[in-house]
Amino acid sequence: MAAMFTRSVVVIAGWLAAATASVAAGLLAVGALGAGIVPSSPDPLTDEQVKAQLAAARPLPGRPSGASAPGGQGHVLNTPGGTIVASCSGDQVSIASVSPAQGFKVDEAEGNKVEFDGDDVEIKATVRCVNGVPQVAVEQDR
Repeated sequence: MAAMFTRSVVVIAGWLAAATASVAAGLLAVGALGAGIVPSSPDPLTDEQVKAQLAAARPLPGRPSGASAPGGQGHVLNTPGGTIVASCSGDQVSIASVSPAQGFKVDEAEGNKVEFDGDDVEIKATVRCVNGVPQVAVEQDR
């Protein structure tokens, strides 16, 4: 009976040792594989570094930055196909920028006319100066 008890203890101890070794080997393998999968992240910026980078940032090209267009203050004109920033000098219109709305592209922009092309609709915008203020007239073609 004592031999059977001793044998059971040896079997249990061997099983525990094998299980512990298997878990340790698995953890080492996952650690070694995982080290190359996810890149290490950079240290976070301090408040001073964030402020310095924001102060040094420049506006993206092609977007209105709040500067006046030639001849006066630029006006934002919204259409279903996108946004036009324009200004007037007397009765002469000047388009500073054109930004298509989501789902549209600028098909043509010449003089005071802008065409936005969507999947199933085309927006034709004509900008004119009325009393020194840009106004837009919109036509939709389906």
